Amino acid sequence: MNRILAELNTKPWLIQGDYFKAILNVVNKEDILNNLDSKFISDKLAFKKQALEKQAGTPKTNTYNASQRGSVGILNITGPIVRYGGMMELSGYTSLEKLSKEFTKLEEDKSIKTIILNIDSPGGQAASIAEFSEHINKSKKQVISYVDDMCASAAYWIASASSKIVAGSTSMVGSIGVVFSISDNTKARKAKGIEDIEIVSSVSPKKRPDLSTDEGKAQIQSWADKLGFKFVSAVAKYRGKDFDTVLEKFGKGDMLIASEAKEAGMIDELGDFESLIQAYQTKNIHFKQGESHMNENEFKEQEPKLYESIFGAGVAQGKALELKRIEAIEDVIPQNVAQSIELNTELKALKFDGKSDAKTIKAFLFDAQEKQKASLKIKKQEEANELNASIKELSTFETKEVKKDTAKSAIDKINIKRSKA
Repeated sequence: MNRILAELNTKPWLIQGDYFKAILNVVNKEDILNNLDSKFISDKLAFKKQALEKQAGTPKTNTYNASQRGSVGILNITGPIVRYGGMMELSGYTSLEKLSKEFTKLEEDKSIKTIILNIDSPGGQAASIAEFSEHINKSKKQVISYVDDMCASAAYWIASASSKIVAGSTSMVGSIGVVFSISDNTKARKAKGIEDIEIVSSVSPKKRPDLSTDEGKAQIQSWADKLGFKFVSAVAKYRGKDFDTVLEKFGKGDMLIASEAKEAGMIDELGDFESLIQAYQTKNIHFKQGESHMNENEFKEQEPKLYESIFGAGVAQGKALELKRIEAIEDVIPQNVAQSIELNTELKALKFDGKSDAKTIKAFLFDAQEKQKASLKIKKQEEANELNASIKELSTFETKEVKKDTAKSAIDKINIKRSKA
């Protein structure tokens, strides 16, 4: 239990505040309400699991959170998320370690074509959330997130990594941010006659931040800000948004009701869980007699929802890839590179041709620079030749005044040419 308390009081959390207090009550066993807290959470999650599905899925072998309905695999992410479950799972908490293993089993099951993350969670520990979300985002199978009641903080980080987020009309989404909740019991311990003495090596002055000082609080604030930046950056990447959009429109740490979250771009659709499961069932495709395949119109007619989903996913992925390609190109074009209308036109054509990448642009700019150098070298040589010819011509004149006028005239001609170039 001391290890759990250490986790609570020293590690960063991505969770709604009321749920964090409930966890503290369960662990501390401060009063009889702790049992009510844990029972409430367990009963609430059991009710949710029952209410969402009209028919129970088949549990996957050796799993706790995973089940299967036809070609759809379901992974339940319910309650507060902790890195390692242990006894905490008995009170309705979800182990991220088990989630990761069970998600992998669903990926490896060839009978499963789509994985739905059934999410009702206030968030949890920050540890390994980024890695688990990246695992989801890189999955070769289609992953859809469904939110029935709550998808907050760490849970939203996970949901954002899926290809689509669907939410019930009364659900709440958001709470993007990082919290360090550190208990200071120094005064209470001193009152009991207990004095803690720590001697920190002089080469490590920041090893024990003193929260009674502004410097100590600033150090913890710095930790929270850095993790918060990572959180926002991940959501921006997965949702195909820029960093500032997530900062300004995704609640600023607040929770948004589903309709508001959809308007802000935090989720994709409003819907119910049962309809979502049915929409992603892989059905037997009916072919015309004598044919082994169907054309696009036939597929669209027979499977309109599946067609719309695939088409929408393709468009979204195409947009994201095109935006990424253009951003990469812009990063390699120096601010002062556009020296001529001709160069501007060629760069614009390459930028929006839908295929040129940053490497192509770099090569183009290098060639343009080399051509410019060669052209400048030729011009300088021509000017030098012209000047030498003029100087040679001077030797035919007898008076110094005539020589000066002729030299001045030659230099003026060169300057005029330069000004027109």
